[in-house]
Amino acid sequence: VQAFSSEHLISIKYDANDEIGNQLYKDYNCQFVPHLLFVDSQGNEVDRIIGYLPPSE
Repeated sequence: VQAFSSEHLISIKYDANDEIGNQLYKDYNCQFVPHLLFVDSQGNEVDRIIGYLPPSE
């Protein structure tokens, strides 16, 4: 997973309490943290993971 992520994804971390992070949470209808949101280069949602996942997943 890490090798694939390094090659194919750009990871960006936002704080839901700051202005930009708060706006992104509203735009993508995020309600819980942690919240992983996968979007394509056009900003379209591809997938999302809500909450913590065990290492096996």
